[in-house]
Amino acid sequence: MRGVMKKCINTIFVIVLFFLANGCDAGQGAFEDTIPNLHTLSTAVTPEGSGAVSPSGGDYVSENTVQVSAIASEGYIFDRWEGDLSGNSNPEFLYFNNNKSVTAVFVRVVTKINPANSVITVSPAKLKVGEYSTVTIDLRDDGNNPFTGLSEADFVVDITGSATVGTLHETTVSGTYQFEITNNTPEETSLSVTADGITLTEKPSLIFEVGDPSQLVILTQPESTQSGSPIGGPPSVSVMDKFGHRIPYIEVSVKEQGGQALSGGDTVVATNQAGIAEFENLVIHGRNEWFTLTFSVSGLDEVATDRFRITAGARGDDDHDD
Repeated sequence: MRGVMKKCINTIFVIVLFFLANGCDAGQGAFEDTIPNLHTLSTAVTPEGSGAVSPSGGDYVSENTVQVSAIASEGYIFDRWEGDLSGNSNPEFLYFNNNKSVTAVFVRVVTKINPANSVITVSPAKLKVGEYSTVTIDLRDDGNNPFTGLSEADFVVDITGSATVGTLHETTVSGTYQFEITNNTPEETSLSVTADGITLTEKPSLIFEVGDPSQLVILTQPESTQSGSPIGGPPSVSVMDKFGHRIPYIEVSVKEQGGQALSGGDTVVATNQAGIAEFENLVIHGRNEWFTLTFSVSGLDEVATDRFRITAGARGDDDHDD
């Protein structure tokens, strides 16, 4: 009887152990089943800067559905989805059964340039030959919004005279374009801008003036003259900029290279409107001698004439030189 009881107890113990072991295994499997599978969302937009996608990315639980929205930047509208979404519904729903990648495609809003709203400025408007002025074009549409995205090929710049223009480009300011203009000829230059086939209302002008004095040039050499008479020619000079344009209203001084006194006329003469300084009525009292005139302008090298002869004049003049 005692042996039978012992055998029963052992059997019960084995059964309990069996259930305990299987119970622990069942709990382990249930815990593992609670860990969710995650899938990654990656997004992009085209063209760059045209908009955004919300959400922009992240990890999402498998078998879940997420709403995805395309958000257009100013001047663009949503066109379609590409990648793991298609069509043009916005927002759209994305089912996560694996990793997903979607691209939102935007297109520029078709607007028209308003020539009256657009503004052209030049800075500076008055400058010297060889210098550069910056032309700024602020393009606007009918709603007075910036008109962006044009390239140099979309513009035609017409200019008068001899001016030349540089490369036209859009600046970092939306709808603002710039180029430089220069001219080696002193003149007034006007310009007209056509953008995307539309000619803008404003037609600004620039004034290019002669440059700074760069050289002093003798135009007329002095001629041999009798003592006491005005030097023949009469001698004249011109003050020019580096492009060879004569400069008006520049004072020029003259002296005789050897120190001989000059009388009768002015020894300081300003260039006239044509840029020429003419020295009339200059007199040297001498006889049968050779002389040289020297002209000077502040900041420039002196220039000397060819030698010229003063011949004997009236007897009274000869006596003046004794």
